Amino acid sequence: MDQPRLGGKVNRRRFLKTAAGTTAGAALTAWSLKRPAPARAAVRTDRARAAEPNPKRGGVLKWAGPAEVAHFDVHQGAFRFVLGQMYNNLVRFNPADGLKTIIPDLAESWKVSSDGKTYTFKLRDGVKFHDGTPFSSADVVATFSRIIFPPAGMASIYKDQFAAVAKLEAIDRLNVRFVLKEPQPYFLELFTPSSMIIYSKKALDENNQDLRKVIAPGTGAFMFKERKVAEKWVMARNPSYWDPEIPYLDGIEMLHIPAWTDRGTAVLTGQADYSPNVSLETHQEGLKRKDIVGTVRYPGE
Repeated sequence: MDQPRLGGKVNRRRFLKTAAGTTAGAALTAWSLKRPAPARAAVRTDRARAAEPNPKRGGVLKWAGPAEVAHFDVHQGAFRFVLGQMYNNLVRFNPADGLKTIIPDLAESWKVSSDGKTYTFKLRDGVKFHDGTPFSSADVVATFSRIIFPPAGMASIYKDQFAAVAKLEAIDRLNVRFVLKEPQPYFLELFTPSSMIIYSKKALDENNQDLRKVIAPGTGAFMFKERKVAEKWVMARNPSYWDPEIPYLDGIEMLHIPAWTDRGTAVLTGQADYSPNVSLETHQEGLKRKDIVGTVRYPGE
C-alpha cells in the first residue's frame, strides 16, 4: 500500500499503526481525553488539507520505522517513503477523501484528448527546487524520459508501466505533453505513487543521470537537513514551498527502528509519535492505554 506523504496533514498526537503479521492493520494515537474532538470542516478538493478548521502549526513529528536506504535514487528502487517527503509528483491521490480522487500536485491541471491518446499537463508557475532552481517542463521531460526511455546502464524499474507512451515533449516552459500509442484509461493513475517524484534536469545532468549516490534537491514540503546512517533522517520545513498553507509541521525525524516490537515501544514510551507497522503485542498494549494512545484498524492491509 502506498503511504501518503506527511506534508499534507498534521497530527499532534502519538500515532501507532499496527500490522503484526495478520491481515489487518491498526493505529494508535495519543491525546488528552479532556479535549473535545475537533469539528470536521470541508476540505478543498484540489489540495491536501487537515480535517480540522484551525490546525495547530509547529513541532517536529518523530516517525519510527524502516528508515534506512540502500541508495538515493527512487526511480532505481530507493525506499520511496523516506525520500518522498522531499519531492512532489505531477498528480497524487487525495488523502482527504481516502485516496478516491486524483488531485493536482506539480501539475496545476491536465487535459485528455478526445481519442484518449494525448495527455497535456499545465504546470505550476513559481515552483523552485530546494537549491533555488526554477521548476519547469524541462524537469518533467527529463524525469520521465529517464524512466520510460532509460539511458544505458540505468535500471528503470518502472519502465514497463509506461510502455504505452510513444513520446513526451515540452510544449513550452509550463506545459508538457505525453502521447500514447493507444488509449490507456488508467494512465493518469500511473503518476500518483510516491515513486513518481520529479527530479530536476539540472541534478540529472550533473550526475550523468544516476542519483544513487546523491540526495538530489526536490520541490517538496520538507528539505533534507541531516542523515545519520542506520539511525535517522532529519528534514526541515521548506519555507518557500509552493503551497504557503502547508506543511503544518516544522520538520520530520524519521527514526530507523527495524523491529516491529521496538517501533511500538518507541511510540508507547514517547520516543516517537507515529509508526506504520508494529507488533501485535505493542498494539494490544496500546489498546489498554487509551489515555495516551489511540488505535485504528485497517482491514485487509
